[in-house]
Amino acid sequence: MKSAENSGNEWHNSRLYLQDSRSFVSPEDEISLYELLNAALKRKKIILGTILFFFIISLSLALMREDRYLYTTGIELGSIDGEATTRIGSPETVKEKLHVAYIPQTIAEYRAEYPDDEHNYIIDVAFGKGSKLIALSSKGKESLGKTYLELHQRITDKLIADHQGKLDVPRNRIRMEYEQARIALEKLKEELKIGVEEKRLQQSKLDATFALKEFEDTNLFQVQEIKLLNEKSRKESALQQQVNESKFYVSQIDRLMEDKKLLQREIDDLRVHLQSAVQREQQAIQNVSNEQSAMLLMLLSKEIQDYRDRLMSLEQQLTVTLEDKIEATQLKHKQSLEAQKIQQKEVSEVQAQLDKLSIVRNEKIKHFTHQVNLIDAELAQKKLDLEQHIQEAEEHFRLLGHRLEGIQDTRSVAPPLKSDQPAGLGKSLIVALGLAAGAAISLMLVLVLEGYEQSKRKSLLAHKHRGDSVPTTQPDAAGMVQGNAGLVELAEEMELLAQQKKAS
Repeated sequence: MKSAENSGNEWHNSRLYLQDSRSFVSPEDEISLYELLNAALKRKKIILGTILFFFIISLSLALMREDRYLYTTGIELGSIDGEATTRIGSPETVKEKLHVAYIPQTIAEYRAEYPDDEHNYIIDVAFGKGSKLIALSSKGKESLGKTYLELHQRITDKLIADHQGKLDVPRNRIRMEYEQARIALEKLKEELKIGVEEKRLQQSKLDATFALKEFEDTNLFQVQEIKLLNEKSRKESALQQQVNESKFYVSQIDRLMEDKKLLQREIDDLRVHLQSAVQREQQAIQNVSNEQSAMLLMLLSKEIQDYRDRLMSLEQQLTVTLEDKIEATQLKHKQSLEAQKIQQKEVSEVQAQLDKLSIVRNEKIKHFTHQVNLIDAELAQKKLDLEQHIQEAEEHFRLLGHRLEGIQDTRSVAPPLKSDQPAGLGKSLIVALGLAAGAAISLMLVLVLEGYEQSKRKSLLAHKHRGDSVPTTQPDAAGMVQGNAGLVELAEEMELLAQQKKAS
């Protein structure tokens, strides 16, 4: 019993000493590096044991931990005209759509297919400022790699399908304009090559010049006769021109029929897209369960309405505008045939006028001189206008081709990929952190034990100084328990003292 009391007094004195030392610590109370080294060598078993303990724990954690890999997918947003300002959707809008609609919908569909899979799949979306690239990224175990790659691919397919429907309409419209511009350019080039109008004017000029020269001859009757002969030749040329004009209208009717086929093809394509959108709307109606699906249903309804409006416009062009052009051209062709009959009749009438030479020579000279001048001016203006029209048509054709080539589809830059190296903390780093923690904690234990021994020695010196007897008996069980409790409290107080020293 006395031994227990002595042991308790000893721990009590040590704590009192530590409490007193908090207010003042003398330089000789501090532990030097040499003393710390001696203490570490003296207690190397504790240090090695602590480090070995933490090494075993960290190694076990590293071996039991399954590596996590990074799964990424790059998506390039499509654009119209190849310009960033006319992209189908801004990266912010696409990111929001992915977060709100496509990612939750895809994960929900996957869970519906595999209800036993209870893993929490997280897919992040990121994009660079000013870039049209969207990146899908996920971190997961290698055993979940196929699932993450499949989810990424499904999300990418949904986004591509959504953007594809928005690109088909402008692409088909520009393609139709491109074909129309090509036909118009070929028509102008054909007109420049054949020169139907120019040949007609040249023939008219030739007739007028020849008639002028004939009327300038002194033999009036001979001139009149030649004039009538030339008139007959001109009428025959005009008749041939009507024949050529009739052929031209036939060619124009063929071109309009080709336009009709192109327009019908575009209507058929648009109906296919409309049917696909209606099917997706029906599926969305069946799967309406939350706000995201309702929002998706609204977007599909808007898309269907746009398709229907566009289809109505194209059908109106097909059944009204284009048919009117075809009927008008056919009417012109019919009128050209009637003009041929009239021209044939005029040729016969000129032949009948060969006996009626009653035209005044001077008036004819003045008339044909003025006619030649007008034809020269008209020839120059016609050629200039035709060249300008061809240049404008070529520029328009080139711009439409550039716009058609500039339409870029939303696409996956590369298939969903898995990183070669694990992401996050590696196994070697975990072991290294465990060794570092073991070394730090072992040094702290050495400091605590060394501080305890110093306080014990000072307590003994204090007893001798007061003349008290130094306890030499071994403490009983109660004293050992009290001593162990005191050791814990002493370690806590030593740690507080070390913190105060560091702060000072």
